[in-house]
Parts: sequence; structure tokens; C-alpha cells
Amino acid sequence: MGIAMVLVNREVENMVLFLNTFCSSIKLELVYKVQMQCHEDAIFPRNSELTIHGKTY
Repeated sequence: MGIAMVLVNREVENMVLFLNTFCSSIKLELVYKVQMQCHEDAIFPRNSELTIHGKTY
């Protein structure tokens, strides 16, 4: 395997590590936001209606 191929493989590995970390961070942030929204909804219930396929509940 040539030196160029080794460098390309390292770049790919680095990019995979970066993307894994980045995506994990986004997933954690999304989970946190959903949990906070559920918590707020439980504490501060709203007088809102749910409409599904034209039916209001």
C-alpha cells in the first residue's frame, strides 16, 4: 500500500470519528430538548387541541 493510500485511509478514519462524535452530540441535544419539552408540557399543560385527520380531540 502506498503512502498516499495510507494518508487517505487516515483522513477517512478521522472523518468517521468526527462524524460519529458530531452525530452523537446532535442526538444527545435532540433527546435533551425532547425531554425538556415533555417536562414543560407536564408542568404547564396547555389548553390546546389535537387534530388528526380532521378530527379534533
